[in-house]
Amino acid sequence: RGYVAPGPADERLWTQGCAPALFFSAERTRATSADVALRTSDGEVAASRSGSCTYVAPHVGQTLALMMLGRSVENDAVGPGDGTVTLEDGVARAEDGTNLLFATDRSKAVDQSKPAFLFAHADTVRSILVNAVYEAIEATGIPAYATWRWPKNCETVSTVTVDCDEGDQYHVMDVVRSLINFGQPACWLSKTPGLPQEVCRLFKNYGHCTGLLFRYDSPQALTEQIRSQAVQITRSTGSPVRTFRPDDGKWTGLTRVYEAALEADVPLCVAKGGVQPGSTGFPFGTCNMFFPVSPQGARIGTAELPYAIHRPGEVTSLAVAHSLIEETVRQRGCLHTSVRLSSAKAQEPGLVDLLMRVREAKFGMFTTDALVQYEKGRRSLRVDALKEGVRIVSPYDLSGLTLMLFGGGWEIETSGRQYTMLPVTRHGTLLSSIVLDVPQRTQTNLFLSGRLAA
Repeated sequence: RGYVAPGPADERLWTQGCAPALFFSAERTRATSADVALRTSDGEVAASRSGSCTYVAPHVGQTLALMMLGRSVENDAVGPGDGTVTLEDGVARAEDGTNLLFATDRSKAVDQSKPAFLFAHADTVRSILVNAVYEAIEATGIPAYATWRWPKNCETVSTVTVDCDEGDQYHVMDVVRSLINFGQPACWLSKTPGLPQEVCRLFKNYGHCTGLLFRYDSPQALTEQIRSQAVQITRSTGSPVRTFRPDDGKWTGLTRVYEAALEADVPLCVAKGGVQPGSTGFPFGTCNMFFPVSPQGARIGTAELPYAIHRPGEVTSLAVAHSLIEETVRQRGCLHTSVRLSSAKAQEPGLVDLLMRVREAKFGMFTTDALVQYEKGRRSLRVDALKEGVRIVSPYDLSGLTLMLFGGGWEIETSGRQYTMLPVTRHGTLLSSIVLDVPQRTQTNLFLSGRLAA
């Protein structure tokens, strides 16, 4: 367990502005002829270069697995002794499974007495490896493709989920009004039997979506419970359930809930986060969507999108929320905000302040359904080489696919039309980008010109 220290301003392996990044396990080594790019806080080599080789010492896979998944939740964890978080409450929640330490891995926002998990350590550690890979590809000078993690070429995105209890429909307009004013669609998670149909029609008119607030009855029958409750919500709203969250942050095991959701054909879980002022932020080290991996090494097809802000202005203070927005911008991640409809009035000032800052920072605003559909399509994209370009095929309708080509000055032709690709810099590398809509199971041919012809 250690920290990678921030690199110099001109070091492309380091995401500038980030705090020291926590990692779990690394190879101890010393530099002889290699140039040291990054060091740990203890002065050990964290990354180095020698000729065409780049060496990254932290164990990135282990760090991400241990940090993002946390540990198996079988009962209450023991909270910190400072009274900022209470975990011994008889309810096993996702936050009981964090592998981060309350004593050393939290920080205080400006003028705040309660610390929170303000830094996405897993994202910073992962970016060191990804930056190194991009640097190596660029050094070859060979044209190579990559896709961007967010739709429509957005640098950073925002999403909101709203937990709805029975009888909460009277508070709907209090939240809808704030969301509409700033153009933020939301996913409305309700318990069975679901919200009234006229309310669901209102959501659809504004581009919102609906999902399941899962009633957690018995850990022994998770698949059947998720499937039956999802079917009820689907029948009630007329839309398939793509997003769900166990009510009150409840959790059991390590990947048991994800495996049950996969069997129930629900592709996205939004459960990982803190529900107390002292546990909010990034207790699982990331502001990005990820697909869990079982202890046996198998990738699970149900994704997780952790939430950083819980009940803005009520549980998560505005000072903490502002710090989390800044960290999400640095990581080019997703700011996921969780709202509770039953306390809409108490959260309204905080939600308005949050949305105003998100809009000023030019976040792309999406529903959770749209993000998971994009990510599943992006990960399953098939790319075939052509003589002077590529052919791409997606098993899903993929709207707003961001395709990037290493280097600047590229032009691309598709469907008989010529496009100049937009230059962007990501992972320290200059790329040319274009946004495409890829219909399901339809071949899209892309032909390059410009640098390739030269």
